Amino acid sequence: PQFLTILRQHKFIQQNFFLSDSVGSTLRGSGLQYGVVMLVRKSNCEVSMTLYQTPSRMNRRPLVAVMHCNGLRIQIATMHLESLDYVKTRCIQQKHVFSTLEEQEKPAESCLSLFCGDFNYDGDIESEEAKVVPHEYEDAWISAVNNQTAGVQPNQASHTYPGIGRIDRILFKTKGVTYNCTQIELLGTYPIPGLEGETEKERRPSDHFGLCATFRLV
Repeated sequence: PQFLTILRQHKFIQQNFFLSDSVGSTLRGSGLQYGVVMLVRKSNCEVSMTLYQTPSRMNRRPLVAVMHCNGLRIQIATMHLESLDYVKTRCIQQKHVFSTLEEQEKPAESCLSLFCGDFNYDGDIESEEAKVVPHEYEDAWISAVNNQTAGVQPNQASHTYPGIGRIDRILFKTKGVTYNCTQIELLGTYPIPGLEGETEKERRPSDHFGLCATFRLV
């Protein structure tokens, strides 16, 4: 709630974005609370956002935003998948998100679908969770590397959780139209000046790095 208060009171946010949750209604849990919020830039596009239920011991739920812009349907799902050793739960959660995106596609409508968030498994290592991802989906980081714009190959320089791996990712697929990820970069890699903390990690915005990606029509 404290973070959301700061977020919704920021003038730049108020002027330029819609918030999916501005009062903390998605927060669940007694000790460690988990919620989900999405910011969508204000435009002439039609926007709807829906919070879904999926099996979770940690109060994790997927949020899906649907936008219609110039004849293109854009679907963006975000979720913090189950943490720790709950491999089967992560598999179930992914299947739920991918099927939700699939069911919402319209046969005669061009569509760009994205699934992004903390996947809680390394995208560069073979795993049971990775096998669940439909083959139509591309990894945005890999796509940008293939377009020779990312600047680095998948290695420690692309780890979104330093020392652990590339566990925060953006997956995407297109239908009736072709988009490529032409640029992607890590966010929050430097400590915030003036922020209290003994280590650099404690002074960064998060223990994870964020991702900022650009998609362009081919």
